[in-house]
Amino acid sequence: MILIRNFFVDTTKGLDLIKIVHEVRRVVKEANTENGTATIVVPNPGAGVAILDAAERPEDMKKALEPQVSSGLIRAILPKSLSIPYEKGRLLIEPWQEVYLIDYDASARRREFKVHVFGESPPPAQAPGTKGAPKLHG
Repeated sequence: MILIRNFFVDTTKGLDLIKIVHEVRRVVKEANTENGTATIVVPNPGAGVAILDAAERPEDMKKALEPQVSSGLIRAILPKSLSIPYEKGRLLIEPWQEVYLIDYDASARRREFKVHVFGESPPPAQAPGTKGAPKLHG
């Protein structure tokens, strides 16, 4: 099962850290698969994705990232896509971790990101009183 959803967020002229973990979880749930991988992709330049600890204040993260933006280093260290496995419908990240879109473009814009879910469907439920696969006669 493959499911792809597009999302849009509005950004400012400055450095933006936008929490998108809820959108990722929603697509995983919508895919109705047990195990798989959720991949977040930012198709256009000027932004990337990261997993950050919720304990980190966005203001502190911005302050730490701003020198990387002005030097251009952020383009090399911030990935355009991020894959997160999931099991039993739950992302395999710690409860205190969040997925963020980090926009470092100097212009305010409507930023697109995509969530691709690649998952395996749960096994079909067996009828009560049956064991294993049906036998073929021939």
